Amino acid sequence: MSDELAHFVYVIGPTASGKTDLSLQVAEKLQWPILNCDSVQVYKEVNIGTAKPSVEERSQVPHYLFDYVEPPAKLSAADYLRDVTQCLNENKINQALFVGGSGFYIQALQKGLYPETTAPSDIKNNIQMWIDDRGMGSLYEWVKENDPIFAEKISENDHYRVRRAVEVMLSQKKTLTELKNQMAEENHSVLPPHKSLKVGLRDDKEILRQRVELRTRRMLANGLVAEVEALVARGLKNWAPLASVGYKEVQAYLAGQLNLNDLEARIVTSTMQLIKKQMTWFKRDPQIQWFSIEEQDKALAYVESKVQASR
Repeated sequence: MSDELAHFVYVIGPTASGKTDLSLQVAEKLQWPILNCDSVQVYKEVNIGTAKPSVEERSQVPHYLFDYVEPPAKLSAADYLRDVTQCLNENKINQALFVGGSGFYIQALQKGLYPETTAPSDIKNNIQMWIDDRGMGSLYEWVKENDPIFAEKISENDHYRVRRAVEVMLSQKKTLTELKNQMAEENHSVLPPHKSLKVGLRDDKEILRQRVELRTRRMLANGLVAEVEALVARGLKNWAPLASVGYKEVQAYLAGQLNLNDLEARIVTSTMQLIKKQMTWFKRDPQIQWFSIEEQDKALAYVESKVQASR
């Protein structure tokens, strides 16, 4: 890559907020490529329910890290960061848009990931004995007592994260909050030194619901059920993207757990729940400059002016 300081713009927002349209406008204006930052759009053969940019849209400007993971492979956040690094280096990219609604991937790009730690077997055994003796609720109470900030972020019923938190804290001799703060200070980003800008699209709940309802009807009309049915028939019902919103509801329908009349409403409800989670994540980031869905022209002008001013 060039010795010039890299520059990355993040186009952020919840599902159905118009990120693809805005990113295409910005990319064409700046003549920058687009890199995917959505954890489901990386997968091949899940097209209708993921709302990937179309082949035509991807032909307008270079797109990377879309539609490249073959079934039944699963891509972890660490794998994604590896692929981003490789993509930037191989294509000599130092100016690009990162586009997506996966807050965890965006955070991982900026701050890196916690180092992978495997708890010693004696710690794992002790935790299991604790659970057998006192129950998972007691384990959550231990997390709450020792790291109340982290405990507020997870559900008592999320047994995996509760148990994993205890494993990490006992192994590292630090709370998850302390580790997070340490990560933020040390900056483990895989990206080269760069300037960054974050622009987001959002709107009120009812406008987003209308867009989600329209999008869901289009997905079903375009063959979402047949797409899922074909993948399930190939033995892929447990493949990672088929647990995502839209796909899991169609799987429930195919399994006879849901009737066709209720399928659309269930997908809309699940999508709105996802949007709520996405916005909760994004609201933590004061660096995002927000625009309404109808203000894409303003968002484009904002990005263009900021990029020009930073050169």
